[in-house]
Amino acid sequence: MKLCIPTVSFEGVKVSKHFGNAPYFFIYDTENETSEVISNSNKIHEHNMCNPIGVIADKNVDAVVCFGIGEGAIRNLKRGGIDVFKTDRNLVSEVLQDSKDNKFSNFDEGHICSEHDNHHGNGNDIHACH
Repeated sequence: MKLCIPTVSFEGVKVSKHFGNAPYFFIYDTENETSEVISNSNKIHEHNMCNPIGVIADKNVDAVVCFGIGEGAIRNLKRGGIDVFKTDRNLVSEVLQDSKDNKFSNFDEGHICSEHDNHHGNGNDIHACH
């Protein structure tokens, strides 16, 4: 399985608090245990205009694992055949351990981001979803 985890830096260590505005995506192949980090060229966009499929389309991603994400992004990812799971982990290494332990869960409707304001910033902010 190939996972996509939004990160705050190219080093791919710390998880970004919001998928759509993350500066980078850490792509991890769980079968081959290989990884790469790609820049999010769509990180600046209007609310509900996130196009994550365009950024990760050629990476054959099976699932996105993130802290916060908008309803439109979830819808676009699912249309593209990509599962979306939530995490409360701060480090990519913790997310990868949860993957090994099958500890992922789906987003509840009440935990999907519904606003596009200061919580996006540079991806480092503490994120409050509604």
